[in-house]
Order: sequence, then structure tokens, then C-alpha cells
Amino acid sequence: MGVSMNGATDHWSHTGFHGGLACGLPCENYCYQANHTCGAELQSGFFSNQGCMDVCEAWDNGIEGETSGNTVSCRLYHIGVAVNQSTDAGFISHCTHAGNSGANVCGGYCENYCGLMGFRCPDGYADVDQCMAACAVLSEDTDLATTGGPSINCRIYHAGAAIQLNDDAHCGHANFNSESAVCGTAAETLCQALLSENGCGNAEFVDEETCVSAITNLPEGATSDTSGNTIDCRAYHAFVGITSDSEADFETHCTHAATDGAGVCGSICEAYCSLQLNVCEDNFNSSETCMTACNAYNTSGVIGDAGGDTLQCRIYHSVVAAVLFPDVQDHCGHSSADGWGVCGGTAPTKPSSTNSTGTGTGTGTTATSETKDDTDTSSVVVATLAFALVIFA
Repeated sequence: MGVSMNGATDHWSHTGFHGGLACGLPCENYCYQANHTCGAELQSGFFSNQGCMDVCEAWDNGIEGETSGNTVSCRLYHIGVAVNQSTDAGFISHCTHAGNSGANVCGGYCENYCGLMGFRCPDGYADVDQCMAACAVLSEDTDLATTGGPSINCRIYHAGAAIQLNDDAHCGHANFNSESAVCGTAAETLCQALLSENGCGNAEFVDEETCVSAITNLPEGATSDTSGNTIDCRAYHAFVGITSDSEADFETHCTHAATDGAGVCGSICEAYCSLQLNVCEDNFNSSETCMTACNAYNTSGVIGDAGGDTLQCRIYHSVVAAVLFPDVQDHCGHSSADGWGVCGGTAPTKPSSTNSTGTGTGTGTTATSETKDDTDTSSVVVATLAFALVIFA
């Protein structure tokens, strides 16, 4: 008895991983194959088969056989390719493409992140365009299912967790300025926004590490801050600036995000005194004493001044002290009210004891008999560690 081949082409499509909408729905097939074929190599952050099904609902089905794009079909394609790989590296690579993040193959990281945020955590961003602009400054992690740290991948994990657990706390973790600092501290997020080529383009620091070292000496604040001398206020304005369609708003808010605060996220003296009290704590015994001294400083300096009796010079050396710990004594002295012969005053000529009274006289920490030439601190420090006093004349 012969077998009719009429319609055979249609039935062949039902036999693949995709199921052709006849042998299971795309998400059903995806979650089964993801678990049984790739398992842990998926780096998905799925807690269960049902969790996978819930996250899968956030993706478009796509077109069967497509090899890229944030779709179920793309992920099923790469699971199918993974099965036929002759090497572990090839198998793992295609399985990661099929995971929650898409591994920049089945959708870019930001595309996947913003898709999940819009699906479950819509309060995080006004729309997908705002989300994509904010995401563009965030760093990527090689661990695609990382649960902590300042990266897009951590935020993807928590957006997925919010879907699977129906828990708004994970939406907070997944936000740009991650609540409870789960996906990075406010200082880490701010420094990414300041330094990224897609961000404010602020040239205050040579890299993220030096930025974070200095910024963490400012008060942290709360994620709701829009004013005041806090890191969170600066992170908020960096976010508003980099996601704005207006060039004027971009410039304005990125200025507020700079370390001087531009009078919105604190004043220039508040920033100086935060550094002094945290880094050069022997210079002043209180914020009030520091603010009184700061308000009397000459403000005619310019960005990056390493010498001269000005506030700008003292801020420069405050930042250097925060970053270059081996030289902290000299730079704390230079940043003090006295200036140690670099930012005004007279260079110490003999060792003296640590200023125990903290009266604001600016003797700094233990003085040395030799004042170092600040040109030896390196041109990189001069160019990049100065506070960007963007609007301060």
C-alpha cells in the first residue's frame, strides 16, 4: 500500500524544534528544549519550566528558522544548532544565544533588557526609547546570568526574576539606578553614565575605577533624590540627561551630574567638604568649619589647576588624594586651607605632628620636610582627575 506525500512539506515543519504550531506552541517547545538540550549552559536565570514559560511570553514568536532577533524562533534555531556542534565551545556558544539575554545574537542585551522591563517593570522607563538610551551606557558582564554587579546582564536577570516570581523588588534591582545597589552602586552607575561614549562625555576621570574612588566620598543619598549633594542626585540627572531628546536638557542635566553639583546636586563647596571630611579628615573638624573656609577661597581658577591659591586647586588635590593613596598626605596638605605652598600658603619646612585640634587651619596630616613637585603626579592625573567645574567661571 503506497503512502501519499500530499502535504508532506507542511508536516516536515511540525517535526522540528519549533513544532510548526502543531506539535506544541513555540514557548512550550523552547522551554522543553532549553532545559533538556542546553541546561545550565543556557545561562538563562530561569528558576523552573513555568518560569521559562513566563519569561518567554515577553518575546515575539518570530519566523521559524531565523538566526537573529529577540524572538522565540531565534532561540529555538540556536538550540537546534547546538545539538549538532562537535565541540564543547560551539555547543556552549549557541546555547548562550538561546538564553534569556540573547547574548547579542538573539537580540542585543539592551533590546532584551528593555523588552523585559516593558513587559513586567513599566515604571522603570517612560518608553522603550528612554530605556535603550539609558542601557547604552551600562557595561556588559561575561557572566550572562550574573545576579549582582554593575552590568546590563545583572539587570536582565532581575527583570526576568520579577516576571517569574511576580516580585516588584526585582524591578527595583533592575532599574537604571539599581535599588539596594544590587546591580551596582549609585557611584558605579553614575560613573558609567559620565564616562561612556554614549553618556555625558564627562572628562573628569581617566576610567571608571578612579571615578568611583573619588565619587564614593560624596554622600550616597536615596534613589529618589533629584536635588542635594548626593551621588543619587547626580545619577538621577545623568539619567535624565542621557535619555533626553533635547540637546539643551542633555547639557543642563549632565552639568548637574558633575561632581561640583552645579548648584542642584549640591554646591561646589559641599563637594569639596565631602571629600575633605572623608579623605583628608585632619584638615577640618566639622562640615561647618570646612564650609566657612571654602566660602573664603578665591574661585578664579580653572579646571585641572594643580597650583595657585584657588578653590579649584584645592579640589584638584582633594580628588588626587582620594585616588592616589600613597601620596595622600602631601595632597591633603595641598588641598587644605593653608595650601602647603601649592594651593597658597607656605610649604612645610620641618615635620610636624598631626593636627589634633582640627580647627581648619589647614595643617593637614603629618607634614614632610620636602614638598613633592606636583608635575610628577603625571599628566594623566592633571587631565582627568580634576573636578569638571563645568559652569563655574
